[in-house]
Amino acid sequence: MAKADKSLAGVQNGQQGFRLDPAQTRHRLTRNENDIRLEASGAVVKRQLTCGAPLSMMLPNRAFQGVAATALENGDGTQTMTLELRHGDPALSIPLANGTDAEQIVADWTAWAQRCQVPMLIIGANGEAEVVGARNAAARDTGRRRRITEIATRPRFLRRRKLGRISPITRIDAREIIARS
Repeated sequence: MAKADKSLAGVQNGQQGFRLDPAQTRHRLTRNENDIRLEASGAVVKRQLTCGAPLSMMLPNRAFQGVAATALENGDGTQTMTLELRHGDPALSIPLANGTDAEQIVADWTAWAQRCQVPMLIIGANGEAEVVGARNAAARDTGRRRRITEIATRPRFLRRRKLGRISPITRIDAREIIARS
């Protein structure tokens, strides 16, 4: 349970080499005055509201859109790749790695996607995220329960029962008969 205490101020100022190891179980980092604790089940983001009250949010892995990779061209011809755990709200996205070693970034990309069970995303030049590989997108969309149409056989106690049929609804019109004595 090694904890990594990282500050992302250097990454935002252009320094290279930030990386969170996907093999570690817990990470702790600071981003934009937010204290972020990243665990296997999700992330906990703590921040101070403008009124001074503390706010703590638990974000499960399913709250994130996926692990997004971005490649930026530097002025000297090299590429800087960035990985982040992408959320619908950009303020809640969590940076995972930043560097020029493409092989290491791609290995971390797949490892983080498997660890968090979210799809791998690639950010295009227009800023839109696209899912890489349909396998990852389909794995996330599986429901908790199987549909009845996907089950090959019915359970034994249900085989004895007949399937119900829907018949057309018949409307009966009648007048009320009142008996008077």
